[in-house]
Amino acid sequence: MLIDCWATWCSPCIAELRHSKELHRFLDSAKVNLLYLSFDAPTNRKILPTVQKYNLNGLHYVASDGITQSLIKLYQSETLEIPKFLLFDSQGNLLNANMKLPSSGNQFYQQISNELKK
Repeated sequence: MLIDCWATWCSPCIAELRHSKELHRFLDSAKVNLLYLSFDAPTNRKILPTVQKYNLNGLHYVASDGITQSLIKLYQSETLEIPKFLLFDSQGNLLNANMKLPSSGNQFYQQISNELKK
C-alpha cells in the first residue's frame, strides 16, 4: 500500500495531485493499493471537490490527532511536513517513509518497484 499524506491547504500537495492519473495507472499495474490520508479538519468541505477534481480513486481517510502524532514521531520532527508518501508491504510493514514524489517521474516509480522487489 502507498499512502499519500496531503491536505487541501498544502499547495505542494495539490501540485502532486496533478500526477494522479499516471500514479493510478502505475499502481494498478503493480497491484499496489493507494490510501489518501488527508490532514484537513474532518469538517473541511474542500476535500470532496478536490478529490473529484483530480479523480482521486482509492481509499480516503482523514488523519486523527493520534495518526498525526505517530507520523511526527516517525519523522522525529516538531511538525509533519507534507506531501509525504509512505510505502508498506502486504503484511503492513513500512518499506519506505521517505519516498520521492510523483513529480519526480520515473525516479518515483522505480523507487516503488525496487522496494517491492526486496
